[in-house]
Amino acid sequence: ISGNPWINSKFKLRGYKAKKHFHKVEDVWNWGWSKNLGTVLPKKLCSAVSQEKKENPSKRFIVHYMQPHAPYLNLQNLKWESYWESHKQKNSEKKPRLPHKKINSWIWWKIVDLLGMERTSKIREVLNLPPLTLVTRALRKVGKDGLRKSYIENLETCLKSIANCNELNSENKEVIVTSDHGELLGEGKMWGHGFQKRLELVKVPWLEVHNTKVQVRSKNL
Repeated sequence: ISGNPWINSKFKLRGYKAKKHFHKVEDVWNWGWSKNLGTVLPKKLCSAVSQEKKENPSKRFIVHYMQPHAPYLNLQNLKWESYWESHKQKNSEKKPRLPHKKINSWIWWKIVDLLGMERTSKIREVLNLPPLTLVTRALRKVGKDGLRKSYIENLETCLKSIANCNELNSENKEVIVTSDHGELLGEGKMWGHGFQKRLELVKVPWLEVHNTKVQVRSKNL
C-alpha cells in the first residue's frame, strides 16, 4: 500500500517493477495525492489499509507512508506540488532525459560530494538557481533548526496516524514500524538522503508492537 510513487504498479523505476514482487500494489499516491501539499496524507494510507483488509483479510501488508519524508506538512506555504508533480511526471515518462540535463545534474551532485549539501545550497542560492532537493528548499526558507523541527513534526504526524489506524492496531496484530532509509539533518553538512553510504542513512529504527508490548531496536540496511 504505497503513498510513494517510487513503489508503484504502473511503471518500472531504475529497473525495478514492484508488482512482480508483491501480490498487489495499491497505488495510493495515484488517487490520494494532494496537489496543494505535494504529498499523500497519512489518513489516506489508513483508509487504503481498511479497504484492502476487507478484500484480502488473510494477507500481510506493507504500508509505505510518505512522512517523515519531505514535503513537510507544517510548511504548506512553500508550494511543494511543483516539485513532486514534476517528479511523478518525469518518472512516468518513457522518454529519456536529454544529455545536457543529465550532465548538468551530474556536475551539481559532484559539487555536493566535494563541498557538502549545505555549501552547494548556498552557492545555488547566490546564483539564483532553484534548490536541488525538497529538503534544501526547506533549508533555504526556514534554516537548520526550522528544518529539523519540521522533520520531527512530520514523523510525529505519521506515528500518530499509525497509532490511530484501527486496522493496524486491533487485537492479536503484530505491527513493525521501520524505514527504507535514514535522513541526514546536517551531519557532515549534508541534508536529506541519496548520498554516499553513511551510517545515518543505512541504520534505521525497528519498532515491534505485539499487542500492547513494544520492542525498539535498530537495523542496518
